[in-house]
Amino acid sequence: LSASDLEGALQRLSLDDLDLVFIEDGGTLWEAGAAHRLAHRRIALSDFAAGSRVPCKYPETFKDADVVALTKVDLKSAVDFDEIEFWDEVTRLNPRARRMRLSSVSGEGLSFWIKMFYGWCGDGEASTRTGRENVTDD
Repeated sequence: LSASDLEGALQRLSLDDLDLVFIEDGGTLWEAGAAHRLAHRRIALSDFAAGSRVPCKYPETFKDADVVALTKVDLKSAVDFDEIEFWDEVTRLNPRARRMRLSSVSGEGLSFWIKMFYGWCGDGEASTRTGRENVTDD
């Protein structure tokens, strides 16, 4: 997916009728700097299975993210993952990013995750939260 392809697709949408548009990107838009032009908010997702060195491998993805979400936290006991190293590197790259842990199995962090999106749409209090809150439970 190129930035120009995405810009063309966004122009064809009736954006005034939408509260939220999700754009999933494997990194090409981040690296090309297009994320700044095309997105109002940026979320960097990483999971336990990918390893704790992901922020080191893809620093551009993390350094400008509004939120960094560590997913599949229920796998912690099954994989070799240094969570302290992960969050230390995230903090080094982007000390202002909101940090959260998510699990679709246990539900950890999902309540706040949903409230965050409502807040971004102007329908909740999450949009007023700032800083690098560590959201770990609901």
